[in-house]
Amino acid sequence: MEGYTGRHFHRIIKNFFIQGGDITTEDGSSGFTETSLWFENENFDLGHYGAGWVSMANAGTRNGRGTNGSQFFIILRATRWLDGRNVVFGKIVNGMKMIRKMEQVDSTNDDFNKPLRNVRILKCTADELTPPFPTTPREATREYE
Repeated sequence: MEGYTGRHFHRIIKNFFIQGGDITTEDGSSGFTETSLWFENENFDLGHYGAGWVSMANAGTRNGRGTNGSQFFIILRATRWLDGRNVVFGKIVNGMKMIRKMEQVDSTNDDFNKPLRNVRILKCTADELTPPFPTTPREATREYE
């Protein structure tokens, strides 16, 4: 997670998602410049249940290969149509109030949805939860602070 410290969120779409993790150009055009660094989808065990779930951003498949790189997005509401397309790998359990503040930053009104102010990751951590995080409908849609 240290590699994301100081990086920009390069895309904000209110009531949908915020996207970041482009460690190459920080503008969303990359994530890894070499296609040899892309990796396959790991699994689709979790869904885009509700606000706060974290998912891999990708460009679909190219030549039968996955296009996952370093980019990710945090969903701001249920986006179940992304299930089976983007791998969900985490859940925001501390800091959702800040995510909601980030959502309110105005962005360009075009295909890029670039924030009009700098939005950066100052600190992030990852903890493995044991047993796995609950995904019952009630718990999966719960929005943590």
